Amino acid sequence: MNVEVKNIVAGEDVIRTENIVSYNSMPYISLFLCVSGKIRVNYGEKKTFIINSKECFLLPSNTKLKISAIEKSQVYHIFINVLIDGNYYLEQYYVLPSYPISSNLEAHLLNCYELSKENTIYESFKFSSILYSFLADLIYASKPKNSGIPSKLIPAVEYITSNLSQNIFTSDLAAICNMSESSMYKLFRKALGKSPKQYILCRRLERAALMLAETKKSIADISEETGFYDQFYFSKEFKKHFEITPIAYRKANK
Repeated sequence: MNVEVKNIVAGEDVIRTENIVSYNSMPYISLFLCVSGKIRVNYGEKKTFIINSKECFLLPSNTKLKISAIEKSQVYHIFINVLIDGNYYLEQYYVLPSYPISSNLEAHLLNCYELSKENTIYESFKFSSILYSFLADLIYASKPKNSGIPSKLIPAVEYITSNLSQNIFTSDLAAICNMSESSMYKLFRKALGKSPKQYILCRRLERAALMLAETKKSIADISEETGFYDQFYFSKEFKKHFEITPIAYRKANK
């Protein structure tokens, strides 16, 4: 099994009591440390919790978040994209904890914050080492998903990931898996919680989100390269999925 950590983005925000900072549906795992002060976090379906100074929390990818300061606060964040075997996101294997996370995980993130203030080769390597240790402990503390990806579906999932720019037909996926279309459809629903068509759409939108955040390609080119040959349809589906337009998403992730 090959695990790849890529696209690490780190930064800091100072949040005053009259301000609310929004983080719009990042395509990464998001780690937050309240360096000083006290903040209120709102995310998901009206979930709210309070984070004190030197406490941390984690959010899965594609989660909309709002942070407000109970008192003037400094917040450090790291966004990480983790791929397994080049295709699967970490959340497809594990249910990640959000808050509270263990003191061991908090210690890792505090060390990352201290190292981020330096800019030498040693600190850069040390930062990467601690981040990998954090992810190893995070997986240890996470709950494995019971369903996973059945071996029968792996050829279809790999084919989808490698051919997002092309037309993908369920009949072809069924043939790749040596299954009937009805059997493959039922297994997709049971194992991944989505129909093949819904799964393909989600993978295309996630790929588009990464391209919007990481490249300067036009929205028209991105929509075409992720299998949307109608830019209006792409923008409509993107907004429905991420609750933000492609243009606004790109601006928010610059």
